Formats: sequence, C-alpha cells, structure tokens
Amino acid sequence: MEHQGKFRVATRAVWVRGAHALALAISLSLTGAAMAQDAPTAFDVNEYVVDGNTTLQALDIETAVYPFLGPGKSMNDVNGARDALQKLYQTHGYQSVVVDLPPQQVKGGIIRFQVTENTVGRVRVEGATYHSPKDIRDSVPALSEGEVPNFAAAQQQLTDVNKRGGAQVVPVLTQGKLPQTMDVTLKVTDSAPMHASLEVNNDHSVNTPELRTIGSLRYDNLFQKGQSASLTYIVAPQDQSAAEVWSGSYLIPLDADWSVLTSAYKSNSNANAVGGTTVLGKGNAFGFTFVRSLPSHGEYSQSLSLGVTRKHFDQNISLGGDTSKAPITYIPLVASYQGQTVGEHSSSSIGISGTFGFRAGASDSAAFDNQRYKARQNFFYMKFDGGHTLLFQNGFSLAGRLGLQLSTSSLVSSEQYAAGGDSTVRGYLEAEETADHGVIGSIEFRTPSIAQHIGGWVNDWRFHAFADAAHLALMNALPQLIDANNPDAGSTRVNSYDLSSVGVGTRFQIFNIATGSFEVAYPFNNGQATRAHDTRIHFSLKADL
Repeated sequence: MEHQGKFRVATRAVWVRGAHALALAISLSLTGAAMAQDAPTAFDVNEYVVDGNTTLQALDIETAVYPFLGPGKSMNDVNGARDALQKLYQTHGYQSVVVDLPPQQVKGGIIRFQVTENTVGRVRVEGATYHSPKDIRDSVPALSEGEVPNFAAAQQQLTDVNKRGGAQVVPVLTQGKLPQTMDVTLKVTDSAPMHASLEVNNDHSVNTPELRTIGSLRYDNLFQKGQSASLTYIVAPQDQSAAEVWSGSYLIPLDADWSVLTSAYKSNSNANAVGGTTVLGKGNAFGFTFVRSLPSHGEYSQSLSLGVTRKHFDQNISLGGDTSKAPITYIPLVASYQGQTVGEHSSSSIGISGTFGFRAGASDSAAFDNQRYKARQNFFYMKFDGGHTLLFQNGFSLAGRLGLQLSTSSLVSSEQYAAGGDSTVRGYLEAEETADHGVIGSIEFRTPSIAQHIGGWVNDWRFHAFADAAHLALMNALPQLIDANNPDAGSTRVNSYDLSSVGVGTRFQIFNIATGSFEVAYPFNNGQATRAHDTRIHFSLKADL
C-alpha cells in the first residue's frame, strides 16, 4: 500500500557559517556518516523539513523528495532525497546553493535539511571603454548584488548582451569577503562604436560602367541602448549618373527578445548589391521589420521577422523602337525565419521567407500587367537560402550554399530572382539573368591560411576553387526577336536560363584593416551579356577605417 507521508517546507533564511561551498560539501559526508551511526538500519520517514529555501517553489521541492518518504527507509534514501534536492537547485540554475544534512536524531519520522543559499556580494564591471558599466551590469539582473545567482538565467542574459555586437562580456566569480557570498566581475572587451569602410569592386550590372565604389558608416550602441544606425553609398565612379544607390537602416532593441529595424534605399540603377542583397530596379523603398529572437538550442541560434515595405519603381518598357514609362508602387509583407550554428568543425545557416503582395496601397492591375505580362498585385513567392561549411583538421575547408525561389505567378522585375555576379554565379555580370523561379548553388574548396609563412602584417590568406550554377524559369514568357537588328529572323520564346562556371581565387586580410579578393571564373553558358568560355575576373578591395 502506498504510504502518504507528510511534508513541510520552512522558508526562513538561515545563515550557515562556513568558508565556502567546498567546506559545506565536506560537512555533508561527515554529518551523514555520523547520523548513520546513530540511526537504526531501517526507519520511517514521514516528513522532510527544508530550512533556508527562498528560491524554489514548495511544490517542486515536495515532488523531488516525495519518492524518499515512507516506512522502512535507510540512510541511502535520506541521502537520495538530499541529492535529489541538490539536483533540483542545479537544474533551476542555482549552482551556488548547497543542501546540508545536519547532525540529528530521527524522531517521529522527521528529517531536516539545511539549505545554504550563497548570494552575490559585489558586482564590478571592468574594461568597458565605450559602453556604460551601469547598463552592462543592469543587463544581467540574474547576478544582482544580494541575490541568489541564477546561472542559467545569467548565461542567457550574457548571450543577449554579447549578441548586440561591439562588446563581449565574460563573468569571473571569486569568493566574497562575507561568508556565503561570491563577488562577480564582468570583464568587458569592447570596440569603438563608429565603424567606416571603403570598398572598390567590379561587380556591376549590364550596360553600366565596370567599377563600383562603396562607402559605409555605422554607429553602434547609440544612447548606450544598443541602437545602431548605418548608411551606405554605392556609386559608379566612372559615371555617377549610371549607377548610384543610397541605403540606410536604424535598429532599435525593444527588449532582450524583440527589436525593430527601419530601412530605406534609393537607386537609379537597374541592379546593385546592397548589403548582400541584389536591388533590382530604379526607385526607392522604405519599410519596418520586427525581429523576434527565439530561444537558442546549444550552438544553434534563431529568429523570426515580419516586415512591411513600401516600394516605388520608375521603369521603362521598350517595344521595338518605342520606350514608355511603367511606374509601379506596392507594399509587400515579408515573413522570414533565420537560423545559424557555429561549431568547432562546422557552421551552418538557413533562411526561409515568404513575400506577400497586396492590392491595398498598390498600383492598379493595369500598371502591374504593363510592367510585366500577367503580373498581379496579390503575388506570393517563397525563398530558401542555406549554407554549410566543413572545417577539416588539416586547415582545409569545404563550403556549399543553396538558394531557391518559387512563385505562384509572374513577378514584376523588382521581385524576380537574380543570378549572376560575385555573390551568386561568378563569371557573369551582377543580376545578368532574372526570372520568377530559380535555384542557385555553389561549392567551394578552401586551403589553409598561409599567413604564418609570410609575416605578421598578413592576418589571413587563403586560396580556393569553386563551381557555381543557376537555373531560372519564367512564367508566361513572351516571344523575343532572335536578332534585334534583323526582325525578319523571326522570334522565339525563352522560358528558362542556365548559368554555370568554375574558377579559382584568393582572399586575404592584411594589417587588420584591409581585405581583398581576386577570382578568375570560366563561364559555360551564354548570358544576357556574357559569352560562354569568355573568362571574367572579379575583384574587391576593402579597408575598414
């Protein structure tokens, strides 16, 4: 028959005089042994009384020790109850709490446990040059002075602080000056909040000058609140009117989990890369995105975002020798999921998004159809992006990436999937081909760094070989002239495009501020402007100021 034992929790705080947790742990074994000498071989345990607890709920404690109540118990059962209670504290993040079994006689089936909750004595912040020590200390409330430290909560709070960027915080624990206390030092390694960079590359689009100059400014931790503002300017230095893009963003953390990003750009070029994203079309955009950080699982971090952007593009439609304007405005909604993990021997990233177009606030259906045959206001497409890198023990690595877009209808050009250029298929111009659906893949084999064989001024220098490929497909494709200069040659309907290339290259970093890359790519397919087997060189030189 199951025994229904009594249970009581005493929540008064009791200070136990001892040097630290190690001395208390030693006393546990001594008192347990002394009690074992005085206690009978078997005895009834009707009640566990826990003194000194202020952190755990009574029901949680009762659940932990309940299996050790009843008749015919031994010291093994009492020690089991103590160990279960100790494990309960550790599971909840209270590693500084010690459960003691003081010397006692078993009378009336009552066993008493003494809980010592070591608290935080003094909290100091060291090394913070550009960040407020008070804000850093307040960002880790689980390590507040006078409180029992919850190390599980503190670890998550420190992760949130370090994710802001610009500062890395590491806690160091030492024995406090008062009994049953520990002092905490938050050691901070931070960098200047102002960041600037200047880059020159040749990642240009069709019918535009070859060179691009990119200047960027970013200021982190504005107002000591973790807010960040950035501004980017892209221009074709050979002809400013041919390609010019302004873009900016402002990030505001609302709390540890939520943040809001405001972003905008203005472009006068048909295709440019802005922050790793290809911007298609001449026009402007302004939007808000809410970002929710999700709980991490080991090395895997993840987030959800939901954003809305107003887009307006002024584009020209050419038919024969006539050119007409086809302006268009719409307000799409984008929902996305991002995840990444970084391990000792591998790293992975994944991104999934859905883009919804709505009639509300958009140009009429005729404007959409004029801009692209059978394009509609209420469009929808999904995107997938993933990457994985394997690091081998000999310093070599293998990296792969995959991108995919699927649409339910014809898309206006500014929403189409783009292939070609340094970030997608090397050997071709930026966004040389675009379509409604597409898949892009790449694999890259990298050598170990040779920096240690050169000198201290070289931080990193590696070589790589790659293979890139893309397949794009159009919905409702219209006939095109086989030869624009000879209408009598007839027309054809092009429903898909294929791009592929192989090549070799190198990337380096020198003097801790300058990075560069040079790549030679050999294309296998004709593109809009690129001929098959015509070797193309991609380069980029960047200085972080």
